[in-house]
Amino acid sequence: MISGRFMSPENRKSYFACCVSQARSVLERYETLNRLLKGFQDFDLAPRHNTDNVIFWKCVWAQRGWSEEYEELNALEEDVCGLAIERWPRKRQEDFLSRLASHDRRGSWSSMAELEVYRHCSNRLGEKSVEFHPSLCGRVPDVGVKLGPRSVFFEVTTTNPGDAEKKMTEICEETAKKVFDRSSARRRIVLGLDPMMLVKDPGER
Repeated sequence: MISGRFMSPENRKSYFACCVSQARSVLERYETLNRLLKGFQDFDLAPRHNTDNVIFWKCVWAQRGWSEEYEELNALEEDVCGLAIERWPRKRQEDFLSRLASHDRRGSWSSMAELEVYRHCSNRLGEKSVEFHPSLCGRVPDVGVKLGPRSVFFEVTTTNPGDAEKKMTEICEETAKKVFDRSSARRRIVLGLDPMMLVKDPGER
């Protein structure tokens, strides 16, 4: 489902302030993750009162009753504790955390995906057989695994919105704005679009 939404600047600011408060209340339960993300302290100043940070929205939805989000946050807390990220060399730590705390979906999602692959491999093979961001001839793969005398290295790639999805999102947002301008409802307008329902052929209905 692709969605587009529009609300007045005043309502957007108020809505986002509420989301920040909700996200912080959940993040505070995770001691290490809260320290690494600095309690979302700079999120009040997010561009356009919005963020695409995946962890932020997981916290928001967890606070609103989505229990599965707590499960993922619990696993994430275990990951950052087990990897002792706070004891990493400064540059390595800053590079990783800048992505984890990024307002950009691509950055936060990719860093979480790397942790998930590391967790999966560690659970299957044991932590001693798996290395996170190993050094390899000047390059740094995301995850390295030792299988007896052999080593296997993984480069984790996430699936991000393509050009077509971005364009449909823009169309939904622009349509939501036009509906908002003509509507007596002055809170917000949210439009959803299911790509599977789009006509694929001129003769298909």
